[in-house]
Amino acid sequence: MARPSTSYYLDYNATAPMLPEVQESMLQYWQSGPGNPSSLHEPGRRARAALHEARAVAAGALGAKESEVVFTSGGTESISLALQGLLGLCSRPLHVITSAIEHPATLESVRALEGPDVRTAVLPVDEFGRIAVTHVVDAVLPSTRLVTLMLANNEIGTIEPVAAVARAVASNGVLVHTDAVQAFGKMSVRVSDLDVHSLSISGHKFGGPPGTGLLYVRDGVRFQPSLRGGRQEGGRRAGTENVAGAVGLAVAMKLAVDRLDETTRCVRASTAAFLETIEEAGVEFTVNGLPPRSDGTLPNTLNLAFTGIEAQSLLVHLDLAGVAASSGSACSSGAVEPSHVLRALGLPEDRVRGSVRFSFGASIDAQAAKNAAQRVIDIVRCLRS
Repeated sequence: MARPSTSYYLDYNATAPMLPEVQESMLQYWQSGPGNPSSLHEPGRRARAALHEARAVAAGALGAKESEVVFTSGGTESISLALQGLLGLCSRPLHVITSAIEHPATLESVRALEGPDVRTAVLPVDEFGRIAVTHVVDAVLPSTRLVTLMLANNEIGTIEPVAAVARAVASNGVLVHTDAVQAFGKMSVRVSDLDVHSLSISGHKFGGPPGTGLLYVRDGVRFQPSLRGGRQEGGRRAGTENVAGAVGLAVAMKLAVDRLDETTRCVRASTAAFLETIEEAGVEFTVNGLPPRSDGTLPNTLNLAFTGIEAQSLLVHLDLAGVAASSGSACSSGAVEPSHVLRALGLPEDRVRGSVRFSFGASIDAQAAKNAAQRVIDIVRCLRS
């Protein structure tokens, strides 16, 4: 089967293409010459100035202070750094609360903390992937030191009540961290609105450079670094900074904030066109999570179950037809495993195994979405015949 000349990338939640402005900003920095921001000479001062400017821009995009920004290598490191850093100076025994639909970066980090003096609670969600604020409050113990919840789910797009949780547990002295990796660039993410103590993002999710990320740590919060060495990043993350990466990340963050309304309109139109095309064709499917037009879900994310079809088979055929989508979590062998998120919703196993995520970006307009949907329709009909 020959691959079509036109392809459609519907996997923005996995990674977004790097923005041209980001590439240009990094190229300009590289062309300025070498420089370690910790060095005292002129090239070092130049690198330090670039890093300072990037920190100011990144902080502005989050509504944070420059002193609260820690540059990292990505979302996974930011999450791990946050959990270890926030708990490192806490008295033991202690208790940590999270949810069943978190990204593996959080779930595995929480599991790694478990021991004789660390207890964890993984709370359930409802059939739409929402965690109840009351369930979090009820789970708080005298030893609870941290609640870590994602702001928006990467598979189904459900937005979690992080701000409400932070307010509800504030009187207990509980720290709150949020994984905003999938949320930033798709919804408003301001630390003052969320009232969290720390927050993680990853550059490649919204057009920034891969291998870059950011950890927000509120001023005044005690934090123990897990990477030892120099005093870079305010003593919270040792190691020579990736200045070019920080420059590119900051540019991507500013553009994401500046273009948020425009991007939201675009992806809402494309997801609606995609969904309506499949509906009008009479192809049977079920939406996983909240209805796509709901305010409680990311505007670019559709998770659809095509019962009677294995997602892996559908993904292979879609790939051959020039449509990139995803399902479940890819393990090191590249095999697709059933989604722990969909299982946490209590869905039947055949629905879990027949589910595919389509996630849209600004480069996919309504017509492209319709064209991609037609290929999905043709393949689903073929696999069901």
